[in-house]
Order: sequence, then structure tokens, then C-alpha cells
Amino acid sequence: MRRFLLLYATQKGQAKAIAEEICEKAFAHGFSADLHCISESDKYDLKTETAPLVVVVSTTGTGDPPDTARKFVKEIQDKALPIDFFAHLRYGLLGLGDSEYTYFCNGGKIIDKRLQELGAQHFYDTGHADDCIVSHLCLIVVQI
Repeated sequence: MRRFLLLYATQKGQAKAIAEEICEKAFAHGFSADLHCISESDKYDLKTETAPLVVVVSTTGTGDPPDTARKFVKEIQDKALPIDFFAHLRYGLLGLGDSEYTYFCNGGKIIDKRLQELGAQHFYDTGHADDCIVSHLCLIVVQI
């Protein structure tokens, strides 16, 4: 089975539920996902990760990443990081939010922008979806 790293950042559990759904779909297509909350940084290391990365990020408050992503966001926003820090990473990201709000999916947009600034490359275009959307995630798994 081909392996990928699947991280989720959730406030109320929706991003986790979607990440778990991605795991199930991936397994059915011959993939193996290492699933972790983005806050569990002791269980993964993006500095040395060689497998594709999939990130599911919710949005909370006025366009903020969820509480579970605060430490991760703070770490990647360190201005001392070189512009090629994540040049080895290939990733896909799904930002979740409520399209009724001004800062729709901004939690994911913040992380996506910074990953790109640090040299990470998309293997699949970033998706922005209302919290209840799951169907387009199957496309992400097939693209890995």
C-alpha cells in the first residue's frame, strides 16, 4: 500500500470526521494513511516527511485556524525559517468553513499560504468547502 500523512485541525470535530472519511476511502483505493491531529507534533515530522501530505483544516472565530492548529501555525510562521524549508513536501489541503461568513475557509488559507511560502508544492489544488462537503475528497486520494 502507498502511504500518505493525513493531518486534521478541528474545532468541533468536523475536520476530524472528514479526515477519517478520507482514510476509509483511501484504504478502499489501496492507500494507507497515517492520521493525526495537527497538534500531535510528536507523532509526525514534516521536516523529514517523504510521503504526500493531506491536510484538512477548519475555520473558527473570525477566520482563524482552530485551537488545535495554533502551535503548528505559530511554528510555521517563524520568519527565521528558510524559503525552502518544506521544498520536499507535496501536499493537498482542504479548508473548511461556512460560506455565509466573510473569512470563509481562512483557517486553511493561512496554512496553505505559509506552506507554499516555505517551498511546499501542491499535488492537488487546494479545496475550500462548507463543513458538510466530503465528495470532492475522493479526488484528492486518487491524485496522491
